[in-house]
Amino acid sequence: PEGYELAGNMPRYIGWIINFAWNFGVAIGLLSIIASGADPDLTVGWGAAGLMIIVNWLVMPIWTGRNIGEFVSRTKFINSSGNKPMAFHAILNNSIGFLSLIGIMMMMMSFQDISTTGMVPFITGVVFVVFWIFNFFLKKNSDFSQGIFDLAFSAYLVKHVASGTETGWLARFESLGDLGDKWQQKNADRQIKAKEK
Repeated sequence: PEGYELAGNMPRYIGWIINFAWNFGVAIGLLSIIASGADPDLTVGWGAAGLMIIVNWLVMPIWTGRNIGEFVSRTKFINSSGNKPMAFHAILNNSIGFLSLIGIMMMMMSFQDISTTGMVPFITGVVFVVFWIFNFFLKKNSDFSQGIFDLAFSAYLVKHVASGTETGWLARFESLGDLGDKWQQKNADRQIKAKEK
């Protein structure tokens, strides 16, 4: 729709990095503790990791229509009418990365038993990973950088401009965009210096 500008590659990259760090940062830290041979009680840590994923995967998209990465990168999804897409779109979109991770884990865990009981979980894992790869290349080759669920819901990732009337938690989330702006500015400065050299 008119009046909107598609999000560029840098905001998309920032959004992806932030979402990955938010969703899996704590879990990766806990896995590194386990891999080191330590045997502490990590129940609270795993609970926090799960809560962070649920907040970014379900709560934020349903409540605000955006996840943490989209707040930092100052982007949002809109449909062809210029409105917020159904919350189901955000949930499905956010699920693609989780499914690929689950798929890799299923392939690794069932590989040794692939000739017997491991065939079904291994093939399921392959399907999840192939789905992520297909979605990735679909986005790269789409005129509007749309994935499978973006096309299904006629959704577009565009630049977001805060209205300035936000209050409370919503205003705090909007302020996260300052981090993304600083990141983009630093990257632009680095590119200018590289060209000058």
